[in-house]
Amino acid sequence: MAGLQRAPLSGGRVILGIDAAQGVTGWALLTDEERLVTTGTIVIDRNDEDRRHAFGAVRDELIGVLHTADAADVDVVGVFVEAPYAGPNRKVTVDHARWVGNVEAIAWRVFSHALIEVIAPREWRQLLGIAGAGKEPVRLWAEGQWPEIAGRTQDDIDAAALACAALRKVEVVA
Repeated sequence: MAGLQRAPLSGGRVILGIDAAQGVTGWALLTDEERLVTTGTIVIDRNDEDRRHAFGAVRDELIGVLHTADAADVDVVGVFVEAPYAGPNRKVTVDHARWVGNVEAIAWRVFSHALIEVIAPREWRQLLGIAGAGKEPVRLWAEGQWPEIAGRTQDDIDAAALACAALRKVEVVA
């Protein structure tokens, strides 16, 4: 679980953002003050026809995130997963929706105490004031918000932006 590790946390609350995709799923943890704690990616072997292995990799990574939070004495109070997109054809759309649904179900199992929501890309971009299509406006916004995220993957960046939008959407309470 490689990531950005900053000052130790203690007794705080964090939000987990997940950019769920079948090839690479990105995730990011943010404090309730919008401070980036760490990010990571889960690379999925798309040649493995047994999807249980892919879901097991997601489960194992999210359990690792939970253990990291527990070790830092912070509570993951919210998990926000990016909603499925309508792809170039019906099969891609259904496959992505199935993947997002399974990632959300795994999050429910791992973070049973947390608020778990799906948030559409249009909504989280609007909450952050990101205009323009494509990935570049998100990257520029994120690098302005957290300079230390420069050089990270787009999956890390999208997950961090999604978590930040979630923080702005909901009030974090104990």
